[in-house]
Amino acid sequence: MMYKIAYYLAQVRVPRGDVENVRDLPDGITNANVTKGLAIAGGIAGGIALIIIAYGALKFVLSQGNPQEITKAKNTILDGLIGLGIIVAASGIIGFVVTALT
Repeated sequence: MMYKIAYYLAQVRVPRGDVENVRDLPDGITNANVTKGLAIAGGIAGGIALIIIAYGALKFVLSQGNPQEITKAKNTILDGLIGLGIIVAASGIIGFVVTALT
């Protein structure tokens, strides 16, 4: 289904002054399907970010006081938190855009 959406978006040509055509999705693709797909993708990405944070925490616990390993573990946790923040911000932006288009 995602390839249909990508194909459709690649084919859209909006004439000047005719913005309503953008809201017409091809057969079988509804706003609910798109929203559901984005929610699933966001959930998977959020789960991966939480796994990365848990992995960093495990590395931190198992570092045994080694300063280099502690730094690596902190960086892993920070990377996971940054990724989670990006995911939350992206879902907020997508939610705003979907709400604005409907």
